Amino acid sequence: MKIKELSKASGIKAYTIRYYEEIGLLKPTRLESKYRIFQESDLLKLKLIKVLQYAMFDLKEIKVILESLELEASPECNEKIGIIIKSKIKMLLDHINNYQTIIKLINSVPLANNHIEYKENKTFFDEKLYMIVNDLYEKIEV
Repeated sequence: MKIKELSKASGIKAYTIRYYEEIGLLKPTRLESKYRIFQESDLLKLKLIKVLQYAMFDLKEIKVILESLELEASPECNEKIGIIIKSKIKMLLDHINNYQTIIKLINSVPLANNHIEYKENKTFFDEKLYMIVNDLYEKIEV
């Protein structure tokens, strides 16, 4: 299939597909007319790239994973992918913990029942909000 067909089948813009080719994630065959020809395996690879991006893998990590999948199984290959995956799992778990903390802090934001109550207790609400913002600020990576 040509790039337009692959784009339609995958929902990924043609310029993104060209970029993936440029950085070595995709390797279509070329006709004498210079048209790129993609296989079903390229569509599957595109889907894998998008799933890995959703899992917060960057393109360099994705390239290592894709290259490793094309090699014969070896201890070195396993180790390389294992390091990337373990690192990503740790990062995702850290994000989950941070999001859980954020949810707890947001849930603790005091809300007034009406504008009169807020006006009467504005100092309390502002101080509480300030404490929550400071807690969140310390937990995020700035």
